[in-house]
Amino acid sequence: MPDYTEEWFNNVLEERSQDIERLGKAIRTGFAATQVSFMYYRLKSMGPWSADDITMELLFEIEAMTTALVISYGRLFASSDGTTRISRSKIPMELRSHHDDIMELRNKRYAHHDSHHSVASMGDITFQDGRFHFAGSMRVGMHFGAPREWEPLVTWLGEYLVEQQNRQLRRLSELTGHEWTSPMGPPPAWLSESDDSCQPEQQQQELGGQSSEPIR
Repeated sequence: MPDYTEEWFNNVLEERSQDIERLGKAIRTGFAATQVSFMYYRLKSMGPWSADDITMELLFEIEAMTTALVISYGRLFASSDGTTRISRSKIPMELRSHHDDIMELRNKRYAHHDSHHSVASMGDITFQDGRFHFAGSMRVGMHFGAPREWEPLVTWLGEYLVEQQNRQLRRLSELTGHEWTSPMGPPPAWLSESDDSCQPEQQQQELGGQSSEPIR
């Protein structure tokens, strides 16, 4: 029987420290992707709504969830010391246009106040009684719920990162001559609870000085 001493154990960890660090990053990246999945399916479970349901509070709630989703998704493709950056080239060709749409939203609307076609400010200026009057309004494009076309991308992301973690475990097994395992729980509950029947159709509603419409 081999002598599996504490010294042997520590030597293995030291020799494979870089691979273990990569495994840790893969796990953290997977956790970040799980957050993206949660936010997507939470949005998907919202609605449907009638015209009477559309309030500023509802619009801000959807916008807050979408902001968190888009920014969290974008982090997965940005350089970071704590996680593994995912390259756009890894995304299946048929899903890249949806990825590019999300990244454009991140870079031009949600993470930075840049110019994006989904947001526009307008103003009507009049002159009366010796005063200029400016009546401002906003046109804000948004999805009421989760964009359906993003779902295959969110699904691929989770599957890809699970495989990356398993790949790193297989590498460590080959390099050390001993199997490496990591506990894998069941799929998140929100995946099994997801039901297309609860996904609202995209709606367009104008409320006061603001209008809201699906992002094109």
